[in-house]
Amino acid sequence: MIDLSILDLKIFINLTEEDKNILVNSSKIIQENDTLLSGKIRILEYNHNIYIQEKTDKMDYIVRKVNNIDSAKKIVQDRLDTYDRMWDGCGCRIDYSKDTNI
Repeated sequence: MIDLSILDLKIFINLTEEDKNILVNSSKIIQENDTLLSGKIRILEYNHNIYIQEKTDKMDYIVRKVNNIDSAKKIVQDRLDTYDRMWDGCGCRIDYSKDTNI
């Protein structure tokens, strides 16, 4: 089981499904979108910080800390736009480990 205080120490972490559920249930959900390809992507507020939680193409749950809600919304919209292009068969991929903190 995750110690949620680790979120204050790291920018990017992998989560088990159980830990993801604990995080989501312990957070305020600011925004939630179904990607239709890789589960839901969420903007969360926890302990006065903003996080993006998503599921990778390898079915790993990840969470990353971002600077603010505006940055999070831009990142999520970029993700959703990429998923739209993927749905249309662009052959593009998402680099989930890329630093998207803007």
